[in-house]
Amino acid sequence: MRVKHPIRTMLRVVFKKAPVEAQTSRATSAAKPRGGHLAAWLQQPVAPKAWDRLLRVSGAVALAGIFLVSFAPTLGELAVLVSLTLFVNGPYSMFLPTAHEPILMVFGRLYPPLLVAALATAGTVAAEYVDYRLYVALLSSAPGLRRLPDTRVGRRVGAWFRVQPFLTVVLCALTPIPFWTARILASMTRYPVRRYLAAVALGRFPRQWFYAAVGIFLPLSNWQILAIGFAATLVLAVPIVLRQRRSGAAVGAVGEAVGPP
Repeated sequence: MRVKHPIRTMLRVVFKKAPVEAQTSRATSAAKPRGGHLAAWLQQPVAPKAWDRLLRVSGAVALAGIFLVSFAPTLGELAVLVSLTLFVNGPYSMFLPTAHEPILMVFGRLYPPLLVAALATAGTVAAEYVDYRLYVALLSSAPGLRRLPDTRVGRRVGAWFRVQPFLTVVLCALTPIPFWTARILASMTRYPVRRYLAAVALGRFPRQWFYAAVGIFLPLSNWQILAIGFAATLVLAVPIVLRQRRSGAAVGAVGEAVGPP
């Protein structure tokens, strides 16, 4: 009977297992999150999808404000302006039709209107980027939402958007036309996000500068301006909510799908 050499047998076993161990090692390294446990922790969602990115951006702005306020209190106060802009232009902005204007008026009394408009526009563009991605995801997962409310304004804005989408977004951002119509149209048609955000900035900047400048001439206190804006938001938001429930329109369905934070 022929006996195998023990060293040769051991080498054969080692080299046969080596590829398996290498594959296991590669699989383990691939399973590890890139950047380590800190990156994995930072990437974990902190809220429902509708609010996660918005809360992250707002948190970053708030942390920057806390850090900067120790060196320059003015920068910390302006960070509050950006944070409020992010909130009132977030997924529920359609139910806050006059919430941003009083904020602009109050800050326009404290700082140059051009500076207020620039920061508010930057915050609006950031919020609209989140809104655009959110609406695209919702409209893709629920095809039944891919329609505008059957109203005269919705039909007219839809007709404009089919001919001149960029100018339509600018017009909705600049004028009192409900902006959510342009947002839904851009999301439904997958209008290029860079063009969409550029149109938002082009329309919002002069509008926000106007409100920041008007606040200087109003014979009202800051608290009176905020109270009137809050009351106007309630008065205008209630009919919007009732209309969406009564008609079952797409925007109402999107608002329900967003869900509370």
